Amino acid sequence: MSSQAEPWLAARSEVIAKVKKYVGDLPADDRYLVNLVIGLRDEIAADPGLKLQAQNNAEADVNAASNLRLVAEDAIWRRRLGYGGVLRWGSAVVWR
Repeated sequence: MSSQAEPWLAARSEVIAKVKKYVGDLPADDRYLVNLVIGLRDEIAADPGLKLQAQNNAEADVNAASNLRLVAEDAIWRRRLGYGGVLRWGSAVVWR
């Protein structure tokens, strides 16, 4: 393994461990968990209000902002609803 890949793998392992801490025994592959976190991160980072806050405030202030939590919760619910729709569609296709 190259020394360049090691920091990335360590960070990935840390993210997976933290996600598993919050989702418990979710029977999901590590790739699924990583993709879920990356998708949420990208969606949260794309929020215009949070972008503006990040440009004009210290990191600690942005992390403590109440709208960060709201944006994160909204992103989680959108993903949950989206996955539910995909699963319903997939189930219907399989049984046709």
